[in-house]
Amino acid sequence: MKYLSFLVIACCKGFAYCSCNKTSILAQSFGYGLIKNHPFVDGNKRIGTHAMLVFLAVNHMELQYEDADLIGLILGIAAGDYDVAYLLTWLQEHIE
Repeated sequence: MKYLSFLVIACCKGFAYCSCNKTSILAQSFGYGLIKNHPFVDGNKRIGTHAMLVFLAVNHMELQYEDADLIGLILGIAAGDYDVAYLLTWLQEHIE
């Protein structure tokens, strides 16, 4: 669980110093961090995806996407095909 604690602290510190759309950046940080850093034994992609989507929903931000596109994105992040900047761009393009 130490990775999870470090992830939350890092996301919050970065969030405090950003002057742009903080909600999408924090959602991206949580999602990417959970998917790539494996704080749990199993389910990191699912937890990272849901944490990102729920965080956006709680903050009244809805994404428009096809399930296949989201699945491809998440699997691409896990495989190392997409970086953190790509995830942020994807989120910003799909936020209503």
